[in-house]
Amino acid sequence: MQRFSTLTLIRTCSVLLLLFILAGCSGDPEKKKATHFKKAMVYMEEKKDKEAVIELRNAIQIDPKYADARYQLGLLYLKSGEARQAFEELQRAATLDPNNFDAKIKTAEFYLLSQKKRMLVRILTRCSNKLLTTKTPWP
Repeated sequence: MQRFSTLTLIRTCSVLLLLFILAGCSGDPEKKKATHFKKAMVYMEEKKDKEAVIELRNAIQIDPKYADARYQLGLLYLKSGEARQAFEELQRAATLDPNNFDAKIKTAEFYLLSQKKRMLVRILTRCSNKLLTTKTPWP
């Protein structure tokens, strides 16, 4: 009799856990990623960088092509001295959003520091060509 009630308890807990997981997965992914991004921006204003990093990672987990979140995450990594992660996120942001010149310039700075002149020239040439063909001024 003891074994039966333990087995029933395990099954009940498993079902409840599954329901909680499914409830957490439901909802609009766009709203969820936007919520995580907004929370991250608030945390950044409050100088809570670790919390902001977590929220940005959550947003990116929902949408790996979320350029704005990758850009902000790259800036946070840069601020905290995590150069490799900063470079990776800024490079991804620049690739995902061709109009993010700041991400492109920061990526070019990494190439300058690592003396990869060919990549540096390639990025700066693309930026200057884009600026020359764009009617909107660069901030």
